[in-house]
Amino acid sequence: MKRLKPPPERAFDVVGLGEISVDHICVVPRIPGASDKVRMASYEVQGGGQIATAMIACQRLGLKARFLGKVGDDRWGAWSIDELRREGVSASGVRVGKGTTQTAFVMVHATTGERTVVWSCEESLVPDPSELTREEIASGRAFHVDATGLAKGLEPLVWARDCGCLTSIDIDHLLPDTEAALRLVDLCVLPEGFPEEITGEKDLERAMRKLQRLNPDAIVCTTLGTQGCAALDGDELVRVAAFPVVAVDTTACGDVFHAAFVCGALWQMPLRETMRFANAAAALKTRKLGARPGIPTKAEVEAFLKQR
Repeated sequence: MKRLKPPPERAFDVVGLGEISVDHICVVPRIPGASDKVRMASYEVQGGGQIATAMIACQRLGLKARFLGKVGDDRWGAWSIDELRREGVSASGVRVGKGTTQTAFVMVHATTGERTVVWSCEESLVPDPSELTREEIASGRAFHVDATGLAKGLEPLVWARDCGCLTSIDIDHLLPDTEAALRLVDLCVLPEGFPEEITGEKDLERAMRKLQRLNPDAIVCTTLGTQGCAALDGDELVRVAAFPVVAVDTTACGDVFHAAFVCGALWQMPLRETMRFANAAAALKTRKLGARPGIPTKAEVEAFLKQR
């Protein structure tokens, strides 16, 4: 990848700031509409949240990960912290506030694996820069953040940039100053449709080039679901196809893609190879129900790619 030279060894390979959630997963024969009633085929409670799940994915893929975020003082907060620790992710930076830990109800289509999410998070449990320290941010070679982690200010991203961290963002809705945030990001991986929402450009390549002008040294990538992903490598738009799979559940595919993309950058893999690795990790994630059970190890991704 161009320009991206991660700093030398630090206490952690990657530090993540943002969402952690308790997911109530309902498998349904169809996604219900208005005034509809659908009987669940199965129900599970699992850990979720964009950044918490991405840190677990980084850990399974071979990085040393740390999560910074906030849970409630209910039983689900303690449960969420235990889930991180069981995976080997450092939870030393997790804050506990008064309230109910973020909750999501995830309806998964039994046939296609597609999901619909309804969620709730108390304002008091959104991370605030005043609760963080520069030292925590600087403890990682890379810093990965979502929109929730930046909802109360861009200071964490500024600190990461100042500390020489490789910066990465998972953003799926507009911030008060989205463009300012993207100017601070080395790895800008966006979901399908979001480049158009930010720029107003309907053509994907034009939208991505407009975003790249905010930070010419950044890698701009868009995930495209079953069509794989596309990224700008200098003047070239690189497209890498997805791996066809029979999906059990697509929940957290984007989280795992982001984690694998950060891995590729830290390992100094070429861009096309990083995109293929991230596509494979996301494809393997779909094997099991929920955000985390299907997250692969690095060995599993490599074995999968050798067969393709």
